[in-house]
Amino acid sequence: MGHKVGLWIVVPQQLVVQVGVNIVYIVTGGRSLKKFHDVICDGKCKDIKLNFFIMIFASIHFVLSQLPNLNSISGHNVVLEIQATIPSTSEKPSKKPMWKGVTLSPTSSSPSATSRHAHRLTGEEEHL
Repeated sequence: MGHKVGLWIVVPQQLVVQVGVNIVYIVTGGRSLKKFHDVICDGKCKDIKLNFFIMIFASIHFVLSQLPNLNSISGHNVVLEIQATIPSTSEKPSKKPMWKGVTLSPTSSSPSATSRHAHRLTGEEEHL
């Protein structure tokens, strides 16, 4: 009963937090777009309501969220997922191996990202 009950208690709370974070994220993005618009126009353009900027940001966010996750291609997310499985006890905490992974993961993914960028610039075919 323990694991299944815990799942039913934790998941709804995580869902509420995630929805709240997404709402704040989208409203903040809309406000940023409106501020950008107001600064660029400097009072010369028609005033547009904040609601429209929120919808524009949400739409752009929705489209971009459908694109593949480029971090997983470069290996960064894979490293962090592996780190999440490292066992940790009070006698042997996973702090040191995890810190090593955090500091080494950008260096391991940078060469592949740099080489892909170089191939795009030179027009050469990329083979993954």
